[in-house]
Amino acid sequence: MEPSLPYRVAVVAVFVLMRLARVQVRHRVGWKANWQGMKKNPLDTVILIAWGLGTLPVLALYIGWPGTIAWADVALPGLVRWAGVGISLIGLGLLVWTDKTLGDNLSVTLQIVPNQQLITTGPYRHVRHPIYVAGLLVFVGVSITSANALLAGVCLGGYALFLITRIPREERMMQTHFGQAYDDY
Repeated sequence: MEPSLPYRVAVVAVFVLMRLARVQVRHRVGWKANWQGMKKNPLDTVILIAWGLGTLPVLALYIGWPGTIAWADVALPGLVRWAGVGISLIGLGLLVWTDKTLGDNLSVTLQIVPNQQLITTGPYRHVRHPIYVAGLLVFVGVSITSANALLAGVCLGGYALFLITRIPREERMMQTHFGQAYDDY
């Protein structure tokens, strides 16, 4: 067996599990709400599409033709790479917990949903933006598991750009909607 195959399978499994978790959420909150939010937040849409278009080819090369990007491999011990899988799974668990805590308050796009409530329980009791922390854990874990600097760069670089542009706008939106209650939180 080729030595990197188990890690490549683990990376695929993490991405599949993350996608399944997000599809379940989108099914619950409805696809139409996403289009409305995408129109209001074109920067998010552009960044997410560009990030996907950058990540998917690199991910495909890593999975199917790892020799083509082997120049970006980083020598990491197997135990460290498997710890990366664990970090990703912790991130996925946090993502699912956060989604369940938000319930009907969840929106896949940046928008206030009807009857929005300020959630301060569950993971929100400990972290202000647990969905973003969950994503960071997943992508850091994938980066460690893959031990490939190119894949790590596109995963983490795209995610960082998304967070840097989105979090300040989300903070303003929540403060405008919830006022002092959000400031106190």
